[in-house]
Amino acid sequence: MRSLGPWLAKAEGLSLVAGLLSLAPLAFIMLVYDRVVTSRNAETLVMLMLLMLLVYAVAEACEWAASETLREAGALFDHRLAVRCFGLVYTQRLGSPAAGTRPLSDLHGISNFMVSAQAAALLQLPVALVCLALIAWLSPMLCAFALGGMLLQSLLAYLNERATQAPLQEANRLASSAQRYAEEGLRTAEVVQALGMGKGMRARWAQGRMAALALQQQACEAAGPIQAAARWVASNTMALMMALGALLMIQGELDRDRSGIFIAALLSAKAMSPLLQLITGWRNVVNARDAFARLTQALQAHPLKERTMSLSAPQGHLRVEALVAGAPCGGAPILRGVAFELQPGQLLAVMGNSGAGKSTLARLLIGLWPAIQGKVRLDGADIHRWNKAELGPFVGYVGQTVDLIEGSVAENIARFADPDPALVEAAARAVGIHDTVTALPQGYGTPVGPGGAFLSGGQRQRVALARALYGHPRFVVLDEPNASLDEAGDQALLDTLRALRQQGTTVVVVTHRPGILQVADRLLLLQDGVQQAFGTPQQVLASIQKALAAQQKAGSPA
Repeated sequence: MRSLGPWLAKAEGLSLVAGLLSLAPLAFIMLVYDRVVTSRNAETLVMLMLLMLLVYAVAEACEWAASETLREAGALFDHRLAVRCFGLVYTQRLGSPAAGTRPLSDLHGISNFMVSAQAAALLQLPVALVCLALIAWLSPMLCAFALGGMLLQSLLAYLNERATQAPLQEANRLASSAQRYAEEGLRTAEVVQALGMGKGMRARWAQGRMAALALQQQACEAAGPIQAAARWVASNTMALMMALGALLMIQGELDRDRSGIFIAALLSAKAMSPLLQLITGWRNVVNARDAFARLTQALQAHPLKERTMSLSAPQGHLRVEALVAGAPCGGAPILRGVAFELQPGQLLAVMGNSGAGKSTLARLLIGLWPAIQGKVRLDGADIHRWNKAELGPFVGYVGQTVDLIEGSVAENIARFADPDPALVEAAARAVGIHDTVTALPQGYGTPVGPGGAFLSGGQRQRVALARALYGHPRFVVLDEPNASLDEAGDQALLDTLRALRQQGTTVVVVTHRPGILQVADRLLLLQDGVQQAFGTPQQVLASIQKALAAQQKAGSPA
């Protein structure tokens, strides 16, 4: 925002010029009263009218230029932060699945406010001070009265803020929550419809929505009388100023040969106009202020990472050092004391009971989540701090939930970079989906739909696997990659894993199915977030059998 100083200063200067030129009618009244009415000179009146037309043209041009400058500032503000906020949304979503797109909405709201009538009113506040100075030149008493009216307007603005701030903030929170709830219902529409959950979900959504509307109504009811009072003050100030001016003229304290009574009334109205505009549109001011505060807080909570020296392409040497980790949004640690090492070309199978922390480990291995203690190092570098734009082409990942992005099959496999047909086909063949894709109506150009809705579960899983293998990555992490695969798909996956080992790719597979052990070099066993065993599958299974035999011999339950 500080970098927009030149634009804002230019807009303020143009607005000030426009505001001062808008006072030309006051000078016109004085000149007509002093020069035309008394001299009855029509030529002077014509010249004054021509001058007024010119002044009005310049004033309108300055006001238009000021609004265009504000528009440029708003567009530049949006342009400079759009990419950052887009990345911020993804960063927040990594830490909390419930995080929405609030930073993008706040950015849009701030940009829109910069071209609103309230922003223009803020620029007109210096003109109000000029008006007060002119009133003081006419009469200190009139200036004191006008200043009192402005202070009263400011008091009304403060009362408006106090009356509406809390209900509006709570209303915005409830409206956002209801919107997220509706989006979640749409995302799971099949389950909602099949299980007859629609009525309950609609009732809960309506409850949140109605609560938000009730709070908005409460804020409007509280602000209505205050805004009416502000308009009453603004409307009556001119009449009161004229009455006070007439009294001063009667007492001889105001020059009766000049039109001071009319000038003072018009100046007071001009001085109060920005305040009235702000009060009547106070909701826009509050929304913009809250959006700015939220966006500032979010950007400070997720600062830009320091630019680091580019690293060479990884070879796949993975080392996990005394890892203690949990979800970025907080809570108790999910993993405790996990440590192991893999050489390039080795395949690790991670197994354990539900809730053991396997998916958490997968996210840490790929650098999505930070560790509380310990490190995950790829070729000696902290993978969480590694620039993902540089690391991404050398890494493959399939999460527990397979989500494709709306676009074609080829675009999804190519990670939405310019698709290399040879690499796309090679990745598809590697997971055994090439024939299936070519049988689709448009082949690799077939749209997958939102979230891959146009494909079956198994097809989505294989496309996600092909995406992970695109470009021959050096390090691949697969979380339950065979969850939606049939027997043929399982066999294709095993063939793919063997090929990756032969290529020297380091692979980590999180799975419940023991068939993966056929191709695994190492087995990691997790239980309740704690590493129970690590070694070759034969060593780990032998240690498990030995422990079971010891428990049975002791008579304790296995």
